[in-house]
Order: sequence, then C-alpha cells, then structure tokens
Amino acid sequence: MKFKKPFCPKSTLFKRSKKTPPNPEIQLTGIKRWQLIEGIKNLHQKSNTSITDGSFHNAIKPALIIGQCFGAMPVSNVISKYPSSLKFTWKSLQSWYAIFVTLSVGWEALLTIYWTFSRHLEFGKMVYLVFYVSNFMSFVCFFSLATNWPDLMMLWHNVEKKLPPYRSKSEKFYLRARMRNIVIIILMLSLIEHILSIISALAIVVDCPRIKNIMKAYYVKSFPQVFSFLPYSTAFGIYIKFIHVTSTFMWTYTDLFIMMISCGLSEKFKLINERMLEDKGKVLIQFKTDDDITGM
Repeated sequence: MKFKKPFCPKSTLFKRSKKTPPNPEIQLTGIKRWQLIEGIKNLHQKSNTSITDGSFHNAIKPALIIGQCFGAMPVSNVISKYPSSLKFTWKSLQSWYAIFVTLSVGWEALLTIYWTFSRHLEFGKMVYLVFYVSNFMSFVCFFSLATNWPDLMMLWHNVEKKLPPYRSKSEKFYLRARMRNIVIIILMLSLIEHILSIISALAIVVDCPRIKNIMKAYYVKSFPQVFSFLPYSTAFGIYIKFIHVTSTFMWTYTDLFIMMISCGLSEKFKLINERMLEDKGKVLIQFKTDDDITGM
C-alpha cells in the first residue's frame, strides 16, 4: 500500500509566499457605529462652516438665549453653531421652566380679570388687564413657535444655501453684529425704564401712613389685583414680582423678536438685490441639457 507524500513547504514547485506586513494606512481600527455617525455628521457640518457663519440662526442665537432666561422659546441646543442640532422636547429643563412661567402669568391674568370686573370698572384697571392677558398670550404663542422652531430653522438654512454667498468677512458677520446691537440697546432701555418705574413707586409709598413697612407698601401699591384678595408675605411678594418681571420682559421681547425676523429677511432680500443689480444689463446664456438636445 502506497502512501501519498505530505506537502513539503521546501518543494521547488510549491513555495509558500511571504506574509505581507499590514499597511498602516488601510488598517481598520475598532470604531463604534455611533462614533462613525458622529464623524460623518461633523465632516458635513465642517463643510458648511462658511454658510453657518453668516446664517440667521447664529445671528438670532443671543436673543434666543436671553429669551430662555425668562421662559420664552424653550428650544434645546440653541448654543450650537449648526441649526441641525436644534430640537424641542417636553422633558428638557427649558420646557419645564417655560411651562412654569406661562402658568404663573396665566394665573395672574385670571386674577386680574376677576379683579377688574368684580367691582366698579375703572380705566386704571384696564391697564393691568391688557398687560397680563396680552403677555400670557405671548408666552403661549412663543411656546407653540418653539415646537416648530427646529424645522423652521432647517428650512431657512436650506434656503440660505441656495442664495448667493457672502464675499467678505465683514459682509458675513454684518447681520450678527446688527442684531446683537439691537438686542443690547432695546433690552438696556427696557431695563432702565423698569428700574425708573420701581424708583417712582417706592417714592410714592415712602410716606404711606397706612403701611409702615416700605417693602409691603410697595407690593400692595404695585399689585392691587393680587393683594386685594390674598394676604401679603415676603416670599409671596417676591414670587409676584418675578411674574411681573417676566411679563415686563415679554412685553418688550415680542417687539424685539419681530424686529429680529424683519432684520433677517431684509438682509437676505438686500443680498439678492445687490447680486441682481450686478447682473443688470449682462447677457445671460442658457445652456441646453442633454434631454433638450436629444428632443430636437
């Protein structure tokens, strides 16, 4: 019985090839799936850096951050440079805080309505009524807008990518600087007005013969729609003052937000108009596509 000879590595006909060393350039590393997705997303975001630098989202971002301090526009990730990071969720701290402020203003608006019509009607009471009811409606509208704000900013961003690009760095950051200056000026003037109103109210109640406590006299004089029915306490007075401050801010922020939207739209229309004026009188050549040529 004959046995086959085993394969010999030293045979001249069959030579074992040397193992090629691994190429470090193509060697794969242990990258997790979420790391790969984040890397692709970051690469896509870096490619759009020139667009996002002069975008409307980055220009209105300071106004949104300030608004969230007073319970308006509860959108998450507003600090992010890219509008794709924006999202709205009911479980965020911004949403809970906005709901708390909105319900507080709504409660005081209902109390003001009852105080206005429970006794004889006066013109001075209508000022409180219009102030708190309109601010409550503004809080509700901004909360509703916040639920659609991420989709709106993505739609705005997609339109911006189709517009003519900025040509200089100063032109790119002009909208952001303009909107920042408007926010600072409007809010500073509103703050000065509020401080002067507090000083004026304190000057009136200093010599109040009925209430010796200046702080209590100030709260009772400034918020009669509340302390006409409810007893006064320092903690409760601070809470009512907090509602008044947020309502005063919303009174100004509503106009400021409309100004921000108007500035963003006017800047984009201005950019389009400038590019159209540059092409005025020029001959525009329309190139035929392959489908047009085959159809002839």
